[in-house]
Amino acid sequence: MLFKLSLRNAKRQAKDYIIYFCTMVLIIALLFSFTALMFSDDIMQLSQLMKEFKTAIIFVNVFVVIVMGFLMNYIMKFMLAKRSKEFGIYSILGIEKKQISHIYVLENLIIGVIALILGIAIGMLLYQLFTAIIMNLFEQTYAVHMPIKIETILLTIIYFCVIFVLVLYKSNRKIKKTKDYDLLYAERKNENSKLKKKRGNIFVFCVACVLCVIAFFILQQAIKSDGDVNMGAICIAIVLFIVGIYLFYISFSVCLSKFFLENKKRKYQDFNMFLYRNLSFKINTNSITMGTLATLLTITFVGLTIGGVIQEMINLEMEIQYPFEVEIEFEPDVDTTHLEEKIKQEKGFLELFEYTTYEIQEETQISKNLQNIGPYKQYMEYYTETVLKLSDYNHLRKMLGLSEIQLEEGKYILQIVDFAKKYLSEEQIKEVQIGQNNYILQQICTENMGQWYFNGHIYFIVLNDNEIEENLLFQGEMDGKKLVASFSETTSEEFFDSLQQLVEKENRVMEINGEIVSVETDTAYVTTKGNRLMETRTTLTIFSFLLFYIALIFIIISATILAVQQLHDAEKYRKNYDLLKKLGVEKEKIEELLWEQLFIYFLLPVVIPIILGFIIMFPLEQLFITVIDISTILLYFLKVVTMFLVIYMMYLLATYVELRKIIED
Repeated sequence: MLFKLSLRNAKRQAKDYIIYFCTMVLIIALLFSFTALMFSDDIMQLSQLMKEFKTAIIFVNVFVVIVMGFLMNYIMKFMLAKRSKEFGIYSILGIEKKQISHIYVLENLIIGVIALILGIAIGMLLYQLFTAIIMNLFEQTYAVHMPIKIETILLTIIYFCVIFVLVLYKSNRKIKKTKDYDLLYAERKNENSKLKKKRGNIFVFCVACVLCVIAFFILQQAIKSDGDVNMGAICIAIVLFIVGIYLFYISFSVCLSKFFLENKKRKYQDFNMFLYRNLSFKINTNSITMGTLATLLTITFVGLTIGGVIQEMINLEMEIQYPFEVEIEFEPDVDTTHLEEKIKQEKGFLELFEYTTYEIQEETQISKNLQNIGPYKQYMEYYTETVLKLSDYNHLRKMLGLSEIQLEEGKYILQIVDFAKKYLSEEQIKEVQIGQNNYILQQICTENMGQWYFNGHIYFIVLNDNEIEENLLFQGEMDGKKLVASFSETTSEEFFDSLQQLVEKENRVMEINGEIVSVETDTAYVTTKGNRLMETRTTLTIFSFLLFYIALIFIIISATILAVQQLHDAEKYRKNYDLLKKLGVEKEKIEELLWEQLFIYFLLPVVIPIILGFIIMFPLEQLFITVIDISTILLYFLKVVTMFLVIYMMYLLATYVELRKIIED
């Protein structure tokens, strides 16, 4: 009997809370798919660093389980309030509280098991999609297959059981301890308003705005354009933003009241009064929830934007730093014959070239101009300036498929990264002094030739061979040797490891913290594009996938909570809209009002995060200004908001369809 009753209630409950049910299925599917990635041999074999991906997924999954537990507990509270009258009637009819709780637990368990099965099935499809994306990022072929390990299914079931046991245990206790009277009238209770007086609301609203303004200026001062970041100040700014968001939504209803009620023309225009009464009540009683959702969405927008910008920045730096497949830096007296032999034996080898770079300590006009630009000040303070011979420079250009350049006597070529060129004008660097000689600028080149730590820092200067040999400034210990190699295909991590093992060690006497110590160091610094590319791809995969995972969970939870809140009050809305119908309002107008109500309610927790996120992008620009400008950052922010709104609108439309159906019935 109890099972039949639970089964009937489960069917009805799934129908009433179809959005919550779909959300539960989707979250379980995400849990399953990311857990499957963790156990995937295809993914783990891509890179040596993929083991870090497995560890990261474990921690993120634990976080998702906690968040999902919070969501389910929140939804269960609404479900209990909605069905409390039903349970109260059961109790009055003589059914024991213990049996009532068993009915409730069993019907939710039925729904949960169905959601688990569907979630695992959809998760298998998502796993294939995510695996294909990751394999494509690593330029690996992938054929769809289903090597799902039993560990993945068992771990997903454990996640599910932990969440359900804790949430249902709490709901079970609440049913047993609640009196019959409270059960019968629980649906009529609402969250209380946080502030009772209108004047208090206005004061709190002003405080919220002031806190957000102060937080913005603190954040702006905490992030300097020269790369200096004050983490303490950033933490203070974050706390102020969060407090400001909560205070804003706690006091927002009074602003809505002033907007609608203090202007009589607006107050009585069309159905404004009706919309205001429906909205202000929900905003006032759910202000803490609104603040929480707005905080989560702000974190989501900013986090996803930063993630995208970091990915763009790393990709650009890879292009600049590693134009050659192999780059080796060593002192002039180091023998690199064994390294050269190993490189020539590798598959796809094309050409090997050794050359000399010359470094000068004296500042040129180029360095002096860049020192005035915040992002580059740190580089100009700590690094010397690099000069290359024209013959070596042209050979490097030839290896990269670039045309050779002829240089007139007494002139120089500036090879600089493209994003730094905009800070220099040809007039500023028209003439530079190197040693006792002055050189006139012939042209500026911005191709990527390793002028980011390997061939200079940000830029290097090219002079004619005879001018370098005649200049005493370039003689002696300032010479550095470089070795580059080109390949027809990308090299492997194993190739880099084999080169690294061939590098000889030597003991050097160094002063550390005032003490003279002997330190073992490499005689040559080896990098390969293949190894760095694999490390970069692995890092970006871990970072971007997990960030997307968490952000998607936040978006889903925020939209689900808003949808369930509206569906929970469907009975109240039905009475209100039924009254409009009796007053002669047409069906089309009622549907339009319902849409406006839902649209505004869903919009409220999103507006502040979009505004704050947009504003926060400007101070954050200082973190990436050496490579990326504000227009690129804002473009990423726009993409993030667009992606969010697409998912959000799906929930809004689903809620509208369900609520309209309830009201029409």
